[in-house]
Amino acid sequence: MTSFKIYFIFSSEYNFFLKNNNLNFGYTLKRRASIKDILESFGIPHPEIGKIFCFQQEVDFFYIPKPRDVFKVYYHTLPLDISQKSILRPRRFLELKFICDVNVGKLATLLRMAGEDVLYNTIWDDFKIAQLAWQEQRVVLSKDRGLLKRKLVEWGYLLRSSSPDLQLKEVKRVFGLKGTNIFKRCLCCNAVLEPIEKTKILDKLEPKTKKYYNEFFICPECGKIYWRGSHFEYMRKRLLKNGFKLAR
Repeated sequence: MTSFKIYFIFSSEYNFFLKNNNLNFGYTLKRRASIKDILESFGIPHPEIGKIFCFQQEVDFFYIPKPRDVFKVYYHTLPLDISQKSILRPRRFLELKFICDVNVGKLATLLRMAGEDVLYNTIWDDFKIAQLAWQEQRVVLSKDRGLLKRKLVEWGYLLRSSSPDLQLKEVKRVFGLKGTNIFKRCLCCNAVLEPIEKTKILDKLEPKTKKYYNEFFICPECGKIYWRGSHFEYMRKRLLKNGFKLAR
């Protein structure tokens, strides 16, 4: 194949991904490759791409560039609406659900605290995570660009921060989280909590817990018991700090 030059114009959001903050540049193509493969070679996972235009025509990830093509690459409109079909993502997701890899396990716990449906398991490798994301229509959250470049990953987000709290703020902003189901999921296994009568779990409670608390919830999967003790107030303040509005 004869090499030829193509040109790129990126929206400002791609400063995070591109070296030297260079958003407009020419690129010499020396092989036959899709526009998806080329963009990912720049370090941009395809889930981080909102729209691609070649001149005035919107194109999909499979488009094969031609000599002197000019591409404009745009980031997503925020908050992300995964329920909408597009040229880049023809499959409509029915609801917002997440899956985290081992690098962002603390974020998974915080999201469950905020009531979000989040799968997480320390033994899952990238293939397993991508497979579950495809099968269950889940958004992948990770700091691993390689994971987000996998073909089975349709929607995903590359966390910019290393702090779990800042990561939570990122996800809240990018996906427009409302916090409508706060404290309704098990922090350990993600199942929806169920109310349980105090009399049924008395043998599992510490003396002070028996004395001062009357409302309890149990995880139907792992059996973990929850109540609004000092740990609850700590979690409540942490979510408030990260932008969630909570009723007492």
